[in-house]
Amino acid sequence: MHLRQLVYLRALARERHFGRAAAACRVSQPTLSAALKQLEAELAVPIVLRGRRFEGFTPEGLRVVDWAQRILADCDGLNQEIGQMRRGLVGQLRIGAIPTAISMVPRLTTPFHARHPLVLLTVHSQTSNQIQRAIDNFEIDIGCAPCPSTGSATSW
Repeated sequence: MHLRQLVYLRALARERHFGRAAAACRVSQPTLSAALKQLEAELAVPIVLRGRRFEGFTPEGLRVVDWAQRILADCDGLNQEIGQMRRGLVGQLRIGAIPTAISMVPRLTTPFHARHPLVLLTVHSQTSNQIQRAIDNFEIDIGCAPCPSTGSATSW
């Protein structure tokens, strides 16, 4: 099993389309398909339901997708930790914020960025449901919404 196969699987789970997943991974569609078939052969279970197009994942495939997301999140964490040991905190901080909280994000990120200039900050405007799904799928690191009682930013 290679990490590249897990990256391709994660992209397919996110895109739900072989061509878009391949484009997101910057490989050809046959390369992506072949890598996933090789992963299926190594695990000796079907992962992807195939027809004329992507039809979803098998029950085993859903478990493999869950594991792939966790493994890749751990790999990202390892790379960030090693980078931090060498030259300070590095990596990417992905933030999901509901539209009414976007104006509050700089209050949180400006001091952080001043202390850790090598961390790339990205902010995505999303609904609270999209934020929760993205956190569950390791697509963002933090969610931001205004606190109903104080109006200040809160996170989850």
